[in-house]
Amino acid sequence: MTTGAWVVLGGAMVLAVADWVSVARNIRWLEYATKPGFMLALIALALVMHPVNAAERVSFVIALGLGLISDVFLMLP
Repeated sequence: MTTGAWVVLGGAMVLAVADWVSVARNIRWLEYATKPGFMLALIALALVMHPVNAAERVSFVIALGLGLISDVFLMLP
């Protein structure tokens, strides 16, 4: 992994922990920011990594994008 990928992964881990804390303490506004933020960080990670095959990157970005959309719909009342 490149240095940029490690930085993005570190940011994603910070967002994941913040999301867990927001769920545990029932802080809705923080959860609404960190849950999609984590998925966006994973999409950024997929974009900065260098896969063996470019189709792998496209597949991961599409899957993570669909996961982001599903997370947003699950947060809606």
